[in-house]
Amino acid sequence: MKILAQIVIILSLTLGTIYATSDTDGTEFVTSFLYKNAPDPQNFEFSLHFLPITNTTTSVTYQYWSIINSKMVTNTFAAKYKDPNKHIFAYNDVITDGHYGDGQPKNMTDPRIYITSTAPIKVIARVVNLVTKQGDMYLVPSTLFASTKFLFKLPEPVLGREQVVHLLALPNRDVNAQVIVTGPQGHNLVNQTVKLNGALGGNQIILPITTIDIGPSIYISSDQPMVVIGAVICANLNAFNVNAPSSNNTCDYAAYFPQQIGTWDCTSSLTTPDQRVTVGDHTANIIVSPADSTCGSSIPVSVFSNVNPTNGLQQKLTPKLVSRYQIVHSYISELAVSSSNVLLSMTRVGTPRATKNATLNGIYMHYVPDTTQYWSGETQFVAVTQGDMLEVYVENLQANDTSLR
Repeated sequence: MKILAQIVIILSLTLGTIYATSDTDGTEFVTSFLYKNAPDPQNFEFSLHFLPITNTTTSVTYQYWSIINSKMVTNTFAAKYKDPNKHIFAYNDVITDGHYGDGQPKNMTDPRIYITSTAPIKVIARVVNLVTKQGDMYLVPSTLFASTKFLFKLPEPVLGREQVVHLLALPNRDVNAQVIVTGPQGHNLVNQTVKLNGALGGNQIILPITTIDIGPSIYISSDQPMVVIGAVICANLNAFNVNAPSSNNTCDYAAYFPQQIGTWDCTSSLTTPDQRVTVGDHTANIIVSPADSTCGSSIPVSVFSNVNPTNGLQQKLTPKLVSRYQIVHSYISELAVSSSNVLLSMTRVGTPRATKNATLNGIYMHYVPDTTQYWSGETQFVAVTQGDMLEVYVENLQANDTSLR
């Protein structure tokens, strides 16, 4: 099902609902598909949707290293406006298996799909097991979102399954990247410098992590802009449940693109504070990634909620360590984090009708944009599941300000 909407911002709520902001549209993209050691690879479908944002037919070209054919494959086609323009990739043509999940960075066969277009488009990725229906659908940002510093944490997997991270260079731009992985108790697990080959077909880096708890904080710093993608192969749907499991379905797949963090010199301030807002409904927890610091100081932030909407809780966050905010749904209906000094990053983890008293219905994670990224205009997204929901966030809403159609 295709839907056009006049919106301010849309955030994902289900497997098939995609949040869409005009900032992520573009004419150049780098992405990949993340999976590991599937017992039933024939049941998987990997796909990309290419959505022109203006009423025109757009020429789109994508290139990738075909594992089956051991060569670069190039495909050019005409993407039609208001058409899903879906292209499917085979598991064994884009996924390299066999990497041991010891949490150490490893070279991998180039998984990148490099996309260019003659006019701005939106790109949406989907990974789904057609038999179990486990999977995810997520937005692919343009290369304008490539950056040199990232800090993020992935949801907890079930016992014995993996978190997977891809570090991807932009085409023809070699990258040296430092990877620091820090455990939940603050102990260092990895501190290593890796090299990414910018040439198409050149080796990239995979970070496969097998963990039995909430997992580590992952910090990446590079000398050239790069793309990072994270996924949980089998996220634990009981990780936020305080009661006995309420469903036999305890596993789901989730993926997203972590976004950049800033760097603070301990003196500068932002002209406009970095402010990020989300709701408690459909939310399991919030992941806040503080900025890096050149002076060793913690990062001051203010945390607001419906309980304290004006006098925020003042906190200092430790660089290179992610902070998690668990949502108590009977208590918290809205949550916001503000930074006056430097850019941070915020990720929402949840599911429709999330509650701490039962097994989650599934799981998603998505980047929460700051309020300067709110916009108005027409956008497209793809929905595949009956009952998909939308969230619309509006700043300083007036009676006649917004229409959704």
